Amino acid sequence: MKEITFHWNTINKFPEKTGEPIICVTRTNKLCLIYYNPKTDLWKERWSWIRYKNFENVIRHYGIIYWAYQKEIL
Repeated sequence: MKEITFHWNTINKFPEKTGEPIICVTRTNKLCLIYYNPKTDLWKERWSWIRYKNFENVIRHYGIIYWAYQKEIL
C-alpha cells in the first residue's frame, strides 16, 4: 500500500469555498465530512439536512478541531 502524507489544518484557517469535500476531526475524536455548495452558498455535513451559512457555525456545532481536504487523503 502506498504511504500518504497530509497536513491537518486547525480551525484558525478556514477552507476555501470550492465545493471540495472536507474531512474534519471533532473534539470527541470522530470524523465527519463537510462540503460547501456554491449554488446555495451554504455548508453541509454529509448525512445531515442542516445547512450552515458560514464555517464558524459548522465548527461550533460539530466541535471541529482539525480539518483537511479529502483529495489530500485519497
